[in-house]
Amino acid sequence: MNNAKKPAKGTEDVHTVLQNLIAKGRKDGVLQASELNAELEKLDISPAKIEEVYEKFDNLGIQIVGADL
Repeated sequence: MNNAKKPAKGTEDVHTVLQNLIAKGRKDGVLQASELNAELEKLDISPAKIEEVYEKFDNLGIQIVGADL
């Protein structure tokens, strides 16, 4: 019997979305704020978690830019 804990369904979705955004940000060096916000809106995460996401991108050196930049 396998007793290994699997991540909650929502957690796995969040992880996958964030990994895809990180990969795109690393490739391009930037992410559009509108693209990031659109993806985050699809996920059921708290405002505190959203702030952690922005900090993660900052720590990785991935800039979040607006459409006018």
